[in-house]
Order: sequence, then C-alpha cells, then structure tokens
Amino acid sequence: MEQKASKSELYLKQREEIVKKDRKDYFCVDVPSLTEEEKKADESFLKIKEELLSDGKMPFLDNYYKSFPVISSSKLFKSLHKMPKGAHLHLHMTAASRIDFLMEIAKEDCVYYNESLNLCKVFVENEPEEGYKKCSEIRENWDKEGTFDDFLQDKILLNEEDVSSKHSNTIWSKFQPKFDVTFDLYNYEKFFERILYQVMIDHIEEKCFILEFRHIFGCIFNDKHEVISLEDELALFNRCIEKVKEVEPSFSLKLISCGLKIVGEGHINSQLKSCIEGLKKTKIIAGFDLVCEEEITPPLLTFQNLIRLAQEDEETPVNVYLHAGETSSRFGENVYDAVILGTKRIGHGFAIQNHPHLIEIAKENEICLEVCPLSNLILGYTYDLRWHPARSLMYRGVPLTISADDPGFWKSHGTTLDYCYIALAWELTLKELKQFAINGIKHAALNDTEREKQREKFDEEWTKWIEHLNSQE
Repeated sequence: MEQKASKSELYLKQREEIVKKDRKDYFCVDVPSLTEEEKKADESFLKIKEELLSDGKMPFLDNYYKSFPVISSSKLFKSLHKMPKGAHLHLHMTAASRIDFLMEIAKEDCVYYNESLNLCKVFVENEPEEGYKKCSEIRENWDKEGTFDDFLQDKILLNEEDVSSKHSNTIWSKFQPKFDVTFDLYNYEKFFERILYQVMIDHIEEKCFILEFRHIFGCIFNDKHEVISLEDELALFNRCIEKVKEVEPSFSLKLISCGLKIVGEGHINSQLKSCIEGLKKTKIIAGFDLVCEEEITPPLLTFQNLIRLAQEDEETPVNVYLHAGETSSRFGENVYDAVILGTKRIGHGFAIQNHPHLIEIAKENEICLEVCPLSNLILGYTYDLRWHPARSLMYRGVPLTISADDPGFWKSHGTTLDYCYIALAWELTLKELKQFAINGIKHAALNDTEREKQREKFDEEWTKWIEHLNSQE
C-alpha cells in the first residue's frame, strides 16, 4: 500500500508541476486572485450564466440572428451592461450608432433615398440628384409589405442571408456596401455631431469611459455638401467632447486616423498628412491605421515607406495602431509588418496564432490585440466562438482587449454584447473579465496621469459592480 501511495503521490506531483508550467503565462497578470467579495460575486455571476445554459442549451452556438434576441434580453446582458469595461479601443465611427438612433436620423426632412442605387443622401441647400426621393414622402406613400422604415433598416443591417456564406470574402461583399448606404447619414455635419454625442453617452451608460474611434478625415460635409476643413472637423470633435464631459468628467475620446488601402497610396498619403496636421492642432489624435478587407487589398508592406516617413516626422512623429491578422489565410503576413513598424496595438490580430515568434515579440513589447469576437463571428472568420484564436492566446500571455468593431451593422452597440458571448463561449470568470477591462486602460492612448485617473475610476466602478452582484438573490 505504501508503494502504491508513493507512486500516486509522485503522479500528482508531476501533474501539479505540468499544470503550473502550463499556466505560468496566463494573461491575468494584474488579477492573480480575487478578493473574498469578488469570489462571492463570481458565484453570483456563474449562476447568471447558468440561467442561459439550463437544460443543455448553448444559445451562443446558435446562428447569431437566433441567439441575439435571447442573449440581448437576458439577465446576463443586463448584468454585464453594468460592468465597468475599461476602454473600447477598436470602433469605427461610421458603424457605431445604435440602429434605432440612425433610423431617427433618417426621418429628418433633408434625407433622401434612391431605391435603385440603395443609397441614402442628404440634400439641404443643394437640389436633389436624379432618382432620389425624400424619405418622408416615401414613408408617407409606402404601399409595399411592412413599413418603409423596416425596409430601410433591412438595407442598412447585415441580415442572416448576407452572412450565410462560409467564406469571409463573400460576406465582405455584402458588408462593405453598407458603409455606402449610410455614408451621408453619418457624415452630414449636423448628423455626425448628434451621432458622435449619442455614441459617447451610450458608452458612459455601459460604464466605458475611454473610447478610441477609427476615423477617416475629409468626409464630413456641410449644408452645401462641401467637405468641411480639418480645423472645423477637429473643432466638432472637441465641442462634442466638452459637452460629454459635462455628463461624465472622466470621459476620454481619442481618434485613430485611417487610410483605406483599397483606394491607394495617394489617398493614404493625404490621410497621413491630415493626421500630422491634426497632431499639431489637437491632443485627441492618437495615431494612424490602414483599413479594409485584408485578404483582397494591398498588404501593409506596400505602404511601409509612407508610414515610416510619417513616423520619422521631426515635429510630430506618428504612432501607428494597425489592422493586421484579420484573416483566415495562412499566407497573410501583415502581422509581420505591423510589428516591425512598431504598432502600439494590433487591430484584430488573431492570425498571430500562426506565428509563434511574433507571439513572443507581442508579449515582450506589450503589443495588445484589439479582439472583436462578434465581428469575427459575423464576418465569417470563426463559426464557433469557443474556438476563437483569442481564447488560446489568453493562455500564452498575449495582452488582449475586447472591442466591437462595426456593431451598428448587426443591431448592437458598445461592447456589452461581445462580453456576453465570450463570457459564455470562453467560460470566463470575473478574473478574466477584470483583466480584459484593465488591459483596455493599460493600452489606451493615454499619458501616465490620465491612465492613473482612469484606473482609479475603474476601481471605483468595479467595486460598485461587485456590490451589485452580491446584492442579487
């Protein structure tokens, strides 16, 4: 019996050592353990999750369009809506609005629609272009099934048929035109300001006080449909920020200027110049990014000379926050160039799983991945969030944050819904949720003083949330 016991003890010791080594890089570096109050709250949180998983149900595995109404109306959603989220670091401004708010914008008298082109346009002082009719008149005379607003909303949102393909390229062919449908609704100066303000208020309501937008300069236009100046564009942002700070003084907004790879070098060079000029005028610009579907547009390598020149600008060197690794292809190499170009964070970045050396570089240099779970699910990069690459990257110690990307096109807003899905699919505890939020603050484009204040704000709000969970029956 003694010999058997010693072999058993040896086995358990070996097992303990392997488990310890296996978990040594786990990403919860700032949350090694939970307090007693947090442990109690974690038990309450587990019960809330289990309510959605009763009788063997796993709604997060259903088609998004089937699972959305279940999860978005759940107790889990209500609870995570109250959870402080640190920061939202990857959100495209022209896909950020709640659909109901955008539909209210579409009711304004200056909004027109061309059914043959499937485009909304704004005409204030200019004469409407041929083929465009006032939405108000179309609405009034609508004689087709349903309402015009239902029809228009369906044209704006990605629907179940749009994302039915198993190929991300096919889904993107349905997704990319959505930005054209809503271009004027977002970019008419007066609408833009209203949407910007509401998006910030929505984030405050879901306890997110740091927001960083991807934004393309030179798209906002005035009553005459003329593009406003960079100075006026920056003034619009600053005006809106000051208004929001009256509601929440701690709120922080930064912009990451973007160039569209699909348009080419001339456009990107122009956007870089606007970024540099803007950096001279304001502190709200964090840096620069290059966007568009990764698998069909030129690689970052094509534009590395332009980016390096901007980074080497003597007066206002440009930081980069590059999209890379948003691809299922083994041949995608943008993550190499993003790292070499010194990106502060990587937008999406899940393809880094295929590059073990880059994983080590990301860990060593604290390069955070802006993970967008629902975007990756809906756009066809993963079919089951349980197997999203970020889940394994957590165990390898890669810094990660959670973002929503383009939630306005799938009837969402903010990051609460993304947190709901991964809380279920990744079997998260409060320990991981807290680390995701802290990572947002750690990797946001803030100075040390701003970061310290935001961490204090987060700790205060986190304590309130823990107390809320512990007050639940």
